[in-house]
Amino acid sequence: MLNQDLKIVVEKLLKRSSIKDVDRAAKKFCEIPKSATLLWGTPETPGSISFPLVKVQNVVSFPGVPRFCELAFTLLEEQLFPPVEGCGAFFSETIHVRTGEIHFSGFLTEIADKYNESVVIGCYPILDNSYFKTKLVIESDHAEMGKSASKDLKDYLHKDLVYFDKRPWLNTHQKFDEFRERLSKSEEGAAFAKKLDQTMKVFDEILDANTPETIAISFNGGKDCTVLLQLLRIKYDEKFGDGTKLKGFHIQCGDEFPEVAEFISQVVKLYNVEMREYAGPLKAGLEELQRDQPLVDIVFMGSRSTDPRGRFMKSKCERTDKGWPNFLRVCPVLDWSYTEVWTFLRGLCVPYCSLYDRGFTSLGDKSRTRPNPALESPSQPGTFKPAYMLIEDALERNGRQ
Repeated sequence: MLNQDLKIVVEKLLKRSSIKDVDRAAKKFCEIPKSATLLWGTPETPGSISFPLVKVQNVVSFPGVPRFCELAFTLLEEQLFPPVEGCGAFFSETIHVRTGEIHFSGFLTEIADKYNESVVIGCYPILDNSYFKTKLVIESDHAEMGKSASKDLKDYLHKDLVYFDKRPWLNTHQKFDEFRERLSKSEEGAAFAKKLDQTMKVFDEILDANTPETIAISFNGGKDCTVLLQLLRIKYDEKFGDGTKLKGFHIQCGDEFPEVAEFISQVVKLYNVEMREYAGPLKAGLEELQRDQPLVDIVFMGSRSTDPRGRFMKSKCERTDKGWPNFLRVCPVLDWSYTEVWTFLRGLCVPYCSLYDRGFTSLGDKSRTRPNPALESPSQPGTFKPAYMLIEDALERNGRQ
């Protein structure tokens, strides 16, 4: 039986693809048993699900694409596995802390004594994560006791809590709203929250007036365009549907760090970016982009006003200069500071190039880029603090020659 509700969704998705015979393809996807039901979530479901699950009796069919499968399970978990009446609710929660256990071990002992055997707290040191150093797992057969212990821990550790997210490329709009809400609770954060609102207006203006086929992101693996990638993923998910493919390109100029190439290769898969590589210099690369993808007219760039090229931009949206391939350059983060870049990346747990955790604050040619001297450890010469710990924004390019 051809399910009409499912057909509407599938046709909408297929029309954005290169498939010519949409009707035939839609029929293939939408013929399901008459007894089947579609699961869309409930009014209480956080976020949104753009492609339903198909349920036949006790069998549920998930989307085959991993990112859609994970998102659907996250959003519909409570609907698929509701609490069973008469069974006590088991409590389990993981808390991430940016400091080591030694800084709060005394309080952990107090919590253990307070809740005795009603609550079990596992404390695990983490050595290979740039966001947190300790993971606390709280478990209890009594939901209320577990919640109470969790609240006690969060109240005590609030300054060192990390809102860690293993998959920031999923359910992006809800996570962004939650991040903005956290920002707005402090005076300094509120100012950045307002700047975020202005940044998002730039995306709205461009995406409301254009289609994905005409848009591409310039992505070289640096921190600024990584911010841009996350912002674009948020807005694409909101306006075109979760996981909509992004067009991206990378113009390789000079000798590139292998860590940068590896990061680009990994992140474009996570963020569903159709990536093209072009040889530099910049002008030649843009000319090749124009020949290779003639529909592209709008190029999103991560330039900021403190960059050598960004300082010549008079506004966030400008056509390229005379004599250059004709594109509309869009630089939504043009007015962002170095500190704001890291507040965003760290606040949403966005993956970034590993070089930044080794003291590099600005990436250029491998032969002319070094860790920032301002981040070198006084007690351990030759070792450097991570880039997000740089205090003075003006020293951002100190490692560049």
